[in-house]
Amino acid sequence: RERGTQYGTKGMYLLQSFIKTVVSDKLDMDMVRSSYDDQYENCPKDVEDMIPNLLKSELKHVKFNEVWNKAIERWIDIKGETNVPKEFTEKHAIATLAYTKEVGGIYTEFNTAVRQAGQSRDHSLNKFHYKALHYYLTRAVQMLKAEETVKCYRVYRGTRVPFSATIGKEVRFGQFASSSTDENEAVVFAKDPDTGAPGTNFTITTCHGASISDLSFIPDEKEVLIPPYETFKVTEAITESGYNNITLVSVGTHSNYNCFKIKGKIQLSINNLPLWV
Repeated sequence: RERGTQYGTKGMYLLQSFIKTVVSDKLDMDMVRSSYDDQYENCPKDVEDMIPNLLKSELKHVKFNEVWNKAIERWIDIKGETNVPKEFTEKHAIATLAYTKEVGGIYTEFNTAVRQAGQSRDHSLNKFHYKALHYYLTRAVQMLKAEETVKCYRVYRGTRVPFSATIGKEVRFGQFASSSTDENEAVVFAKDPDTGAPGTNFTITTCHGASISDLSFIPDEKEVLIPPYETFKVTEAITESGYNNITLVSVGTHSNYNCFKIKGKIQLSINNLPLWV
């Protein structure tokens, strides 16, 4: 399973948008400027009020609708024994569960869209059809994090893709990046299952990622979900036994978007947000 590793079976599609430079057959990490990285900070009430209508329209996407309904069923099963933040709505819980659905899931398509949607205002408006899911998942991670007593997590990711990273450079994942507090859950993915070729092991200190184990279809993975906007400094990048070992430490956040707009641009409304047709 490659949930904790953004570049496995769910991830080769990410390379074009995430990687700008190829160095000695390794792929160089960067800030993923094309990411849709909205943090929804202090959004006006009318912006938040439009989200349910957006979701209703976006659920016309057949596969998304199927996954959302599976997440609803899962939430009904677990909500009686699951503690969530006071401000959490059912949609926040369902969105988180929907993201973790593996078999028949939409996380591949969703993360592709997230990584590409910020490349231009036109792209985010007209080609990004997961605005509501992005909103609910972002807010869910933020609310879960606010309730946690753990300030920062040490987590792990493994990927079959060989990455390079420059020590001291600031980078982002630019998507919702799954990780695990259990190193053994991640390292198994740092090898190509077909060729046996070694890939990359990440050791990450995240201060904005939140534990979503209680809202997951696979809670045993001990998953911590890192938001697209968290920034990291590369503190170590070495190659050992063919594997690329990269250590990242959180240094803050960076967003080019806020409340469905590029910062400094005219605020959007429900009337000019393209919907599924």
